[in-house]
Amino acid sequence: MRMQFSMMSLVCALLLSACSSSTDFHPTDAETAKLEKLLDGHRCVGSLESWRRTYVRLPIFTQEEVATAQREKRLGRPENFDRRVIEFKLERADGRSVIAGRVKPENYDDLPAGGCAEPNCLGGGFAFPLKELYLDCERRAAP
Repeated sequence: MRMQFSMMSLVCALLLSACSSSTDFHPTDAETAKLEKLLDGHRCVGSLESWRRTYVRLPIFTQEEVATAQREKRLGRPENFDRRVIEFKLERADGRSVIAGRVKPENYDDLPAGGCAEPNCLGGGFAFPLKELYLDCERRAAP
């Protein structure tokens, strides 16, 4: 719970500051490589070769879109994406339905949905300005 509060505080602070946005939700290969270097060998991750990995930029929603989505009882559609924050989802590969490797969704709507449940799924983010990794893993270390 504490990790989620820290991540939410960071997200709010970044969104309230002058935003460095992009219409592309994909991080660059260099940004992804930097993040993967931090994740590989992390006590909760172990080898990245054991995970399906999805990386996206943090979505930015206008106030109008949030209000419309609430009225229409649907998910919001992001206007832009913050280039300073990458969100990620790691799913443990099983060789059948979950294949290890990077996944680059064609559309933002194609992102893996649903909650993550340790130890087979981990979520988190990386804030470039702060050089801080946020990883939801409090239960146990990776095998």
